[in-house]
Amino acid sequence: MEKKNPRININFAYDSFRISQKLIKEIFTHILKKEKTSLNFIIDIAFTGNAEIKKLNKQYRGKDKPTDVLSFSMMDDDEIGFARASSRSPLLGEIIISVPYAKEQAKEKKHSLKNEILFLLVHGLLHLLGHDDETVKGYDEMIKKQNEYMAHVVRRTLAPSHPRAW
Repeated sequence: MEKKNPRININFAYDSFRISQKLIKEIFTHILKKEKTSLNFIIDIAFTGNAEIKKLNKQYRGKDKPTDVLSFSMMDDDEIGFARASSRSPLLGEIIISVPYAKEQAKEKKHSLKNEILFLLVHGLLHLLGHDDETVKGYDEMIKKQNEYMAHVVRRTLAPSHPRAW
């Protein structure tokens, strides 16, 4: 029997930031359902600073600078399909977000840090599910999905008790 929600593990390495694990589970569950994939996943999330994400960005992407979000998928498309039929909870992957970088982006975009973090979480999850934004076509498709999911996130965070928020 499939679980109702993915299991989310959050590491708040950046101590001054907190976000509701319940909200993240609700958002991820909605996206996984819309993407017609299993809810039976473990997803690790780490909130960190610019120095740590810069090290990871250099090590794994060859870019010696901080970034907003990194996603490390632990499965390929075939494994994601296989996991649908499995009763175990495989690790889908890890999303790492730089809180200071996200703060700067939120300031530039004139919205809240919470909205920016939620945007980056949606972006990271789409990468874990195999979406790629490295080509023009992939970028366009990913942005379309991201905007669609963010519309639900905004509705959900503005009207959490409304039954049609999702």
